[in-house]
Amino acid sequence: MSTSSDSSVIVVGAGVIGLATAVELAARGHEVTVLDPAPASGATHFAGGMLAPAAEVVYQQDPLFPLMRASGAWYPELIDLVAAHAEVPTGYRAEGTLVVAADRADAQHLTELAEYQSLHGMEVERITVREARRAEPLLSPRLAGAVSIPGDTQVFPRQWAAALLSAAQGLGVRFFRTAAQSIDATTGVVTTAVGEFDAEQVVLAAGLGAREIEWADSAGLEQSPLHLRPVYGDILR
Repeated sequence: MSTSSDSSVIVVGAGVIGLATAVELAARGHEVTVLDPAPASGATHFAGGMLAPAAEVVYQQDPLFPLMRASGAWYPELIDLVAAHAEVPTGYRAEGTLVVAADRADAQHLTELAEYQSLHGMEVERITVREARRAEPLLSPRLAGAVSIPGDTQVFPRQWAAALLSAAQGLGVRFFRTAAQSIDATTGVVTTAVGEFDAEQVVLAAGLGAREIEWADSAGLEQSPLHLRPVYGDILR
């Protein structure tokens, strides 16, 4: 079976990244098709939702910081775009982020990190534990320190994904609930269990699932450079 798509772009994967890509492209006038057997699921369903270019800083990753700041600054524009086309709330929260220290060692690390963040142009404010507890009453009074990062925001991932999905549909994005099996990097043909789809451009945004999709041969590579693995994490709500 062969299904010919006249879309100019095919997005493989309908998590937060794939859906945001589809919304942005559709809003700019492109015809977009999204392929995913279960949109808004996978890692997106379990993510923490932190939009934290400052709080997520890791030492010695300096070349990444400008991209992180630019991405954080762009997110409100994306939120507004989605809100204008979605029929459900975006789940966006802009109260900022608190980072707290549990003991003296944590407090020293927090001080050093805040200096490092400030050195790289990030807005970080040292506050007292009392001020932190005023903002978040459930914090322990025995904390050793705290900083406020007003520019770090968050989304509720499941609600955000639902809003992205709604906005994409409102903008005319077409969804096919099928998984990509292979992508021909030279022709833009995507093969699935229900047939083939073709477009001028293909965006691979399948997250961990990208390691299961064959495409390297058509790109002249001996093997895929996507050495992906799941990473365990905990979230307390």
